[in-house]
Amino acid sequence: MSLTQKQTLVKIRIHRENGVSVKKKKKKKKKKKEEEEEEEEEEEEEEEEEEEEEEEEEEEEEEEEEEEEEEEEEEEEEEEEEEEEEEEEEEEEEEEEEEEEEEEEEEEEEEEEEEEEEEEEEEEEEEEEEEEEEEEEEEEEEEEEEEEEEEEEEEEEEEEEEEEEEEEEEEEEEEEEEEEEEEEEEEEEEEEEEEEEEEEEEEEEEEEEEEEEEEEEEEEEEEEEEEEEEEEEEEEEEEEEEEEEEEEEEEEEEEEEEEEEEEEEEEEEEEEEEEEERSDDYEVVVPFSFHYAGGLVIVERVLVVIVRLVVAGMAAILVIIFFIRVLALFGARRLL
Repeated sequence: MSLTQKQTLVKIRIHRENGVSVKKKKKKKKKKKEEEEEEEEEEEEEEEEEEEEEEEEEEEEEEEEEEEEEEEEEEEEEEEEEEEEEEEEEEEEEEEEEEEEEEEEEEEEEEEEEEEEEEEEEEEEEEEEEEEEEEEEEEEEEEEEEEEEEEEEEEEEEEEEEEEEEEEEEEEEEEEEEEEEEEEEEEEEEEEEEEEEEEEEEEEEEEEEEEEEEEEEEEEEEEEEEEEEEEEEEEEEEEEEEEEEEEEEEEEEEEEEEEEEEEEEEEEEEEEEEEEERSDDYEVVVPFSFHYAGGLVIVERVLVVIVRLVVAGMAAILVIIFFIRVLALFGARRLL
């Protein structure tokens, strides 16, 4: 072999060794960058999980506060009902009971006006109860007026009977036998009147019992309506939780797809590197496509990070829109 050939072989070996060392350094740099990027992604995921846990804790605290407020409101309602029952037992006449109930309802309305916006729904229910009570009062007044008219008619009839009795007494003076018969008739009439009065008292007692039963039925219906409203609210909360779970599942599926795409890209890069190593056995100069492919990998990584940030921002926007809708629903119910 000539000297020129030996020199060319030595140069080829040196080029190959240099190319292999450069490739190893580049591989190490790529691995370091990939490890750093993976660590950053893991930190971002941990921060997102911590934010989600904080949001869940805040939601649980708000739910607990709402439950406590509802329990306090129920206790206040029970205390008010007990006070009304005690006052009704102490009252003697129906008119005095109605006047005291109206005064208590007015005081309750003034106190409820000073309460917070969350008690507006209860105020509306109480106003409806007041309207029903006023209607009942009007009906009772009409019944009382009718009873008074009936009593006046009865009094007129009694006056007429008295006049007739006077005439009969005059006739009795003339005829003693007729007097005895008239006295017997008067006694019978008095007995009939006493029986009528007893019947009227029994009817009044029956009417009072019927009114008390009607009031108890109305209270039971109102309690059933409140229970139905609470069940509807619980169903709405469950639907909202299901929607949130569906959104989280969709996000997890998107993350899995991204991870699969990254794995495919890494496999493609490894195949390209293997092909380049094979080509290096025959070529001394490093091809330009290797550097170009590395730049594309970096650009793809940057784009993946940007896409993840955009997805996270969209998810945050969806969560904000969801809370705004929930608040709007509560506000609309309070206005109703």
